[in-house]
Amino acid sequence: ALGAVLFIGLKKDKQEDAGHASGLSSVEQQDAMKAVAPADEKVEQTFQSAQRQGGRTGKSAPQELSDAVKALIGEDGKEHNYSTLLAEINTLSYEIAPDDLTALMDMLNFSNDQFPEGMRPVEINAVKNDVLDKLLRQSELPEGLGLQMVEMAGNADNDPVWRDYCIQFCPTAWERIDAESRISNNEQGITK
Repeated sequence: ALGAVLFIGLKKDKQEDAGHASGLSSVEQQDAMKAVAPADEKVEQTFQSAQRQGGRTGKSAPQELSDAVKALIGEDGKEHNYSTLLAEINTLSYEIAPDDLTALMDMLNFSNDQFPEGMRPVEINAVKNDVLDKLLRQSELPEGLGLQMVEMAGNADNDPVWRDYCIQFCPTAWERIDAESRISNNEQGITK
């Protein structure tokens, strides 16, 4: 919920910034925001659809994945458990390649039955937690990660502990998104 509130606030701030920068009156700005709303809803629906199709069964194109990511998503042909998956997470850097980022973000949406047989829910949640932590520590925050966290937290089909983990990470993610947005706005000369 916190993430959703922050997202809506950031979205409104960006829309207001765009209106101020364009020199539109407040009435013209409101009309412009109404015209943009359907497009924003379509983008969000597309994002949610893509997230629901993620995971092993939703891949649409072959990807060049690192050995660690192949192991984490169960595509390296080897048997894994909690310990081996943690070891693979520890090999990930803070400059993960785009295909690897996409695969890891998809993995966060895996249901528990998509993990190695015999892994307990507490272990699966710990693996997802560590992957999410690694994603949040990337030198460049993966695009869409904040929205994905809000969606995962709000998805009643997800394990309740995983949903709680997503909520716990929201302040970290949204503080970073806000800071990066402010830096970007400063670089573009947009002020409030």
